[in-house]
This record gives sequence, structure tokens and C-alpha cells, in this order.
Amino acid sequence: NEVPDPYICLDCLAGEWSKPGSFACSCDVGYEGTAGGPSYSQCTACTDGYYKDWLGNDQCKPCTPHQNITCVIGFYPHSCNASTDIFCSPCSNRIPQNSVYQSPGTFDSNDCAFACKAGFQYNMDGANCTC
Repeated sequence: NEVPDPYICLDCLAGEWSKPGSFACSCDVGYEGTAGGPSYSQCTACTDGYYKDWLGNDQCKPCTPHQNITCVIGFYPHSCNASTDIFCSPCSNRIPQNSVYQSPGTFDSNDCAFACKAGFQYNMDGANCTC
């Protein structure tokens, strides 16, 4: 039986990373170390409702509740995922020329409310703001 050389470099497993020259792997962004052990081989993905946006064997943190997020007009609260807490993203729904966003979106990039600028109104097809 051969004893493995402790100085042989091995690739880190999925969900792990290592600094160049390091002898050990650690948990990647979106992964946490198993409770009670710093072993790099015990990294598991954050469960739904939790995230970790830093490197290391720490535990994932609970996502910020949606009701605690207030975005400015033209932005909406983007959902939490394993590597990112909730954050405000720009709305992406296409708005007519001569209109502006009127409020923040709820939880979808396409539901940000808009209105025609002063002096403009929706035309008959409801797709444009005209004089």
C-alpha cells in the first residue's frame, strides 16, 4: 500500500477553490462547510432561501426578506440565489418613447410601472406616448 504524498497538488472538487500554492481547498461562493468541520471536502451548496457571497468554510446566511427591500424607481428586487442576496436590478420591460418609469417593480424585471411624460398621452394602440 502506497502512502499518498501530502505535497502532491490535487484539483479541488466542485464547490471548492484553492489559492495558488495552498495545500488545502475551501468552500466556494454559494457553498458552505458542513457544520462542525472545516474540511474542504465537506462543501455543500446553500439551500433555497440562503446565500454565501464570499469564499471560505462559513455557513450560508438567510436571504433578506423581500419586504425589507426598497428599490428606487426603475429598479426591482432581484431574487436571492445561492451566491447572491436580494439586490436591486434595473427594470427591463420595454417602455414607450416619451414615457418614464413611475415606480419600482415588484419581483420581476418586466413589471415596472411607467407613464407618459407630461404633455404626452397613450395613443389608440396603447403602445406609444404621443402629443
